[in-house]
Amino acid sequence: MKVLIIVPGFPINVEDIKGGVYSALSNLLIGFANANIAVRVVSFNREISEPLVTNYSHNIPFIIHQKASYPTFSTLFLRDRQ
Repeated sequence: MKVLIIVPGFPINVEDIKGGVYSALSNLLIGFANANIAVRVVSFNREISEPLVTNYSHNIPFIIHQKASYPTFSTLFLRDRQ
């Protein structure tokens, strides 16, 4: 199974998560980390100038793109395809 999670504004440092939706997503990713599921998390952040790719775990790449002035679906699927 493959799962794509798109979450705008997810903190670059996962240690900075205080609560709310980001905390719930973080807990969900902990559950996915132990499963045999390919998960990809995509987020947008204004603090970076180039795409940043980190691994949340061995099966969960975390991709952060620079936030455009107006995010569109085409931005996600046409720019920096991986």
